[in-house]
Amino acid sequence: MMIIPFFLVLIVLAVGLFCLFMGIKETYIVNRNTKDYLTTTAYFKDYEIFDSTEKWEDNNYNKHTTYRLIYTYKVDNKEYIIKTDYGSGYIPKINSERKIKYDPNNPSHAVLVDMNRNTALIYFGIFFTLGGMTFVLIFLQTKGLFDRIKTDVIGLYIGILFTIIGIGIIFVQNAMTSSFIETIKVMNFWILIPLMFIGVGILLTIKILFFKNRKIDK
Repeated sequence: MMIIPFFLVLIVLAVGLFCLFMGIKETYIVNRNTKDYLTTTAYFKDYEIFDSTEKWEDNNYNKHTTYRLIYTYKVDNKEYIIKTDYGSGYIPKINSERKIKYDPNNPSHAVLVDMNRNTALIYFGIFFTLGGMTFVLIFLQTKGLFDRIKTDVIGLYIGILFTIIGIGIIFVQNAMTSSFIETIKVMNFWILIPLMFIGVGILLTIKILFFKNRKIDK
């Protein structure tokens, strides 16, 4: 009965660690190769289809499309373009700004400063790794490993996890937009979900650290 859940947790952890490793590795390589690049502002001009999926769900036909965003920037009065290396469901307003770094010796070579596919890999790697570790900690608690610890280890971990997830969601979305105000407009009432994660996570963490001397029996 324990074999299948055990392998599922291993798969989740393996996927998380792999994404985390690849994201950090590629980010390091990009930062190393662009350390002498100059920073400038690029402006959103157009988009193209990045990926499109079509399927039936609950007797409804749904089409989900993501877009590769196209930005332009100028160096010495000459215009260049840069495209996102990820798919976005959000299309910015024309002339929305993004920071980029370009090679002064070859201005056509440029990279986005904030959000890119490596950033997404790191976020998903953290999400899967921390999610998998939840089940590992629960297993260790059932084996009595935390019996001598007065703090509710699982509750504290979940509080920190909720906070990280909420901040991560807002961070990723904010990296795709020009400002936090624009992020709120794009997410609309859905912004309440990550804010609730952050609020619950912080309250749970504070409660366990400062207002509970003993673990709660579950």
